[in-house]
Amino acid sequence: MITSGHNGLLIEPGDVHGLTSALEYLITDEELRVRMGSHNREIISARFDINLLMGRLSGIYDALQMKVS
Repeated sequence: MITSGHNGLLIEPGDVHGLTSALEYLITDEELRVRMGSHNREIISARFDINLLMGRLSGIYDALQMKVS
């Protein structure tokens, strides 16, 4: 879900120095923050579009209804 440098920064669990460096990087690089935010808006819009989600939900209900009938 996250591509480091594209839509987030990946840090190994427990890596305090890595987390500190990533936070400093984000604080000082406005262009990076804006770019990552834009990429994430695109991802969210595509994955969680209400029409797409309603179509999937409708398909699930239809499949369940067929099993019950």
